[in-house]
Amino acid sequence: MKKLNFLRSALAIAALAGSQFAMADIGAGSRITFKDGVGSGNGGAFKVTVIGGTGMGETFESFCLEKSEFINFSSTFYVKGLTGQTTTSGTPDPLSEQAAWLFTQFKTNAVTFFGANLGDAGNTALQQAIWKLEGEQSTANALATSYITAANTAVNGGWKNNGSVKVMNLFSDAAYTKHAQDQIYMVTSVPEPETYALMLAGLGLVGAVARRRSKAKTA
Repeated sequence: MKKLNFLRSALAIAALAGSQFAMADIGAGSRITFKDGVGSGNGGAFKVTVIGGTGMGETFESFCLEKSEFINFSSTFYVKGLTGQTTTSGTPDPLSEQAAWLFTQFKTNAVTFFGANLGDAGNTALQQAIWKLEGEQSTANALATSYITAANTAVNGGWKNNGSVKVMNLFSDAAYTKHAQDQIYMVTSVPEPETYALMLAGLGLVGAVARRRSKAKTA
């Protein structure tokens, strides 16, 4: 019985770690819908649900990158791709390192006041900060300005986007002829070192049990 429980525990560890790999990022052809999240005004944080294509069933939060575009909550949007730039204006506009840093803090809770529980004021300020950094508006409130200052300090100190923060290039039709509001997005399917360690530990335990059973049969 102890061996059986040991095996079950090992399999559970491996399964838990393996589940981290099952989280599929969106990609070209993904279809998504939006709901209003926390924050007032025309921006995020939006609640996004993938209803078709790669990543189907996933949910996540996003912020607007273009102030002049709008999101219709009753419409389906189509992801043409994940890139490093917005494309709605027709002229590629690279995502700033500062905006990528801010969104990283929002997603990872690396800094307390960028956490997921920002509240209405914090989310609105974060959207304003992103818009200003992306050249979409010239002003920002005091809280947004403090976010921008923190982002500039981080980037000037050497922080760089490692490719995990992307731009969702969105269209309102499946033929990709009608540009929609591009959104900021974080890739999630690249496992963290801890995930690798957990999965290897689980697989190692499974292997150890298998070896013990093999020796028992040949004894």
